[in-house]
Amino acid sequence: MKPLASQMIANCMRLRRRDSAGTGISFRAQVFRFGLVGLSNFGISFGAFQGCLWAFSPSETKVASSQAISYAIGILWSFFWNRRFTFSSAGRMLPQAARFIAIQAMFLFVSATLISVGARFVTPTISWLAVMTIITGLNFALTKRWVFK
Repeated sequence: MKPLASQMIANCMRLRRRDSAGTGISFRAQVFRFGLVGLSNFGISFGAFQGCLWAFSPSETKVASSQAISYAIGILWSFFWNRRFTFSSAGRMLPQAARFIAIQAMFLFVSATLISVGARFVTPTISWLAVMTIITGLNFALTKRWVFK
């Protein structure tokens, strides 16, 4: 019996149909794959964050340094797998990477601002859930139409 992750990836591969961008992957499959990459990115980033917290000496910058490192690892992971697995891009890597980093930086700033404002009216968790639902959809759209066009 195959592991669950292998079965899920095999099922994704069977969803291949031509989409409007000509990548050979249907829109539905791209959305599903984007979600899988996002979930795996969460695990990788969280693991890196926890590993850094464990490895670094106690200091005032320990948490911020751990977040910066885990966020950078998350961006690299997300770029690689979205480029290869979600959108099957064959475009030039450096321009795509620059666009990807630009939108991630923008979404980091926008989400941090909106979550902070929202937390004045609802709990931070509810604010985070609302903002990140919107940000995730916008992230998918920009990643598909601008980064890996």
